[in-house]
Amino acid sequence: AINRKEILDKAVFGVGKIATGPVCSDMKWAYNPNVPKYEFDLALANRLLDEAGYPRGSDGIRFRTSVTYDAAIMEYAKPCEIMREQLRQVGIEVVLKPTDSATQGVLIEKRDFDMSPRRAATGPDPSIGTGYHWTKITKTQMGEWSGYNNSYFDGLHERALAEPDEKKRAELYFEMQEILM
Repeated sequence: AINRKEILDKAVFGVGKIATGPVCSDMKWAYNPNVPKYEFDLALANRLLDEAGYPRGSDGIRFRTSVTYDAAIMEYAKPCEIMREQLRQVGIEVVLKPTDSATQGVLIEKRDFDMSPRRAATGPDPSIGTGYHWTKITKTQMGEWSGYNNSYFDGLHERALAEPDEKKRAELYFEMQEILM
């Protein structure tokens, strides 16, 4: 239900490209181009929501949720506004909750939010973008606050960090991207 191209075009005037996973496509040796890609498809989104047991109510709303974001970070507000309108098309009502930086930090520490956008970067090495390691789970803005926990994935990440051979590392990162996507 999310049209990422529309968000890219309207929120940042087409500057950038749509990510397909946690490793940047410019990092050719470690980027897996064959991961599942979730294209914008309202009919499919509606069908999946119906099948998942979220029928539209008499008001057309399936359920309500919210997105909390730091209003001081300009690239958060506009995408959240666009996403709210897109999700409305499939019956999901999104309440926007702009906050200041300090409040955002407290909400993350308390895990008192439904959705919250984050900047992401892979940096010069794919280990940065794939560092969802359970030992780094924290309740702070700087840690792995999403709470993702997969011991098999963590093992792949540890092996990739220790592997000196780029080809073998790439195989590990390809599998990690498949798991995450």
